[in-house]
Amino acid sequence: MELLDAGAIEISRIQLPADDPTYPAAVAALGRRWMPDNSLRHAAAVRYTEDTGMSPPSVWVQGRPLDHRCDQYGAVALWINLGWHHFDQLVFRLREGAQSLEVVRPTRTQPLHTLHITVRDIAALPPM
Repeated sequence: MELLDAGAIEISRIQLPADDPTYPAAVAALGRRWMPDNSLRHAAAVRYTEDTGMSPPSVWVQGRPLDHRCDQYGAVALWINLGWHHFDQLVFRLREGAQSLEVVRPTRTQPLHTLHITVRDIAALPPM
């Protein structure tokens, strides 16, 4: 809440679609890395980026690039995390200009909600 109160970040709450991604590299990566019940939650967040036209040059899921040909870091990156995984790196990623989609309570039985966290004022972020 400190970052929000300081005006450093902006947070939007989003309900994720229940659809799978269509980008071939995303489909392949999700299928290789996670069991179907886990990939469902990752897939919903990846599909959201497709549906909204976000399509950043680099998407990272749970700390790993979705497509190793597009593994840029920094302002062009979007991080997708489940259950606050890698939360300790959030300020660093935000300082680099990255965005974050945080699926707060990953579940298989209820709608998936995520927090879209973006930088509002980089100068208001705490120093590293």
